[in-house]
Amino acid sequence: MSPTRTRSRSHLTSIARIEITPLMDLTFLLLIVFMITAPVLEFAVDVRPPELDAAPLKCDTHTIINLTRDGRLLIDDIVVTRESLGASVDRIFNADPATQFFVRADESRPYGEVIGIMRTVKAVGVTNIHLVTLSEGVIRR
Repeated sequence: MSPTRTRSRSHLTSIARIEITPLMDLTFLLLIVFMITAPVLEFAVDVRPPELDAAPLKCDTHTIINLTRDGRLLIDDIVVTRESLGASVDRIFNADPATQFFVRADESRPYGEVIGIMRTVKAVGVTNIHLVTLSEGVIRR
């Protein structure tokens, strides 16, 4: 007699459905992370504007021009020189004429520097320029 071989057949089953619970957990986790970090990113530049109570502005498209304590000039966290400020604002304004420009200067900077920034922005053709201030009584860091 010859030895008989038995061959076992493995039955592979296909996945009938995809589990989306881990995917949903990851999606909600990312959503929470972005909701927490997005407001912080807007004011990532260390600038302390002066205090003044004013009505909040509502706009869809805006660009923030920051003047830091040490005199650096930033447009939405990108360092620019005073000479290139006009060209940068012109490029942004031509891309979207509805853009509103906010000047956010540290309170220690001279008033003349803020006016110089506003003069440069106005020379490009932008007429809607806003000054950013802190609400009175806000606890400073």
